[in-house]
Amino acid sequence: MLNRVPDRQQLKFKDDKKMTRGEIEQRVSNDVVLVKWKDSKAVLKASNCTGGTATDIVKRYNKTEKCYVDVGAPKIVTSYNSFMGGVDVLDQSMEYYRTFMKTRKWTLKVILHFIDLAMVNSWRLYRSDSLAKGIPKNRILDLLSFRFEVAETHICTPDRDRRDSSPLLETQAQTSGRYKPANHPSVGKRFDGYEHFPIFDDLKAPRKCRLEICSSRSKIRCRKCDIYLCLSRDKDCFFLYHQRN
Repeated sequence: MLNRVPDRQQLKFKDDKKMTRGEIEQRVSNDVVLVKWKDSKAVLKASNCTGGTATDIVKRYNKTEKCYVDVGAPKIVTSYNSFMGGVDVLDQSMEYYRTFMKTRKWTLKVILHFIDLAMVNSWRLYRSDSLAKGIPKNRILDLLSFRFEVAETHICTPDRDRRDSSPLLETQAQTSGRYKPANHPSVGKRFDGYEHFPIFDDLKAPRKCRLEICSSRSKIRCRKCDIYLCLSRDKDCFFLYHQRN
């Protein structure tokens, strides 16, 4: 921000390390005010409608006291946080977990930038859709968890032209040795609607159905998820497991 201000050499603010949390400094020139406020880091804002004289109270976590405390914040900062547009929110989200690669090739940097851009946009769409469906906020993935989920889905999903091993070999692998239940697949893999085929395993004892609301046992296994699910005329846990509620 400061490098965009003309004659910035004349604007002498207190050093960041010497400012205490909640401290405010401002410089006024004609109808423009430049405000510096110390939060966990120094924040610098310019405005032609409000400055640092009017303040609001915000909650900030104090690591020393291990609790939230009241901190004075200038009106220019609270107004910006309340009304900042989509571009600012997008840039802010991208800076949280930006993909880094040590390279001088600008093409790779551009590619990584657009991957991060697509990831953040996808997360915001997912979040808005979840809120529209009435899903509680504590059940909605944050950005970091969403990135992990997408990465795990791409890693675990085989190529579409790849041919899996034969059902006979899979059945032999399942029936040999001590049985250990497989973990539930990732959300992306479970609901992707691709290559979820049932396989009948020749087992001495059926395995517990992995659908959360079912306590029955089955010899039918999902070839992709590698878990057992009921599939009969009376029960179709296989279908229910792969459908979003």
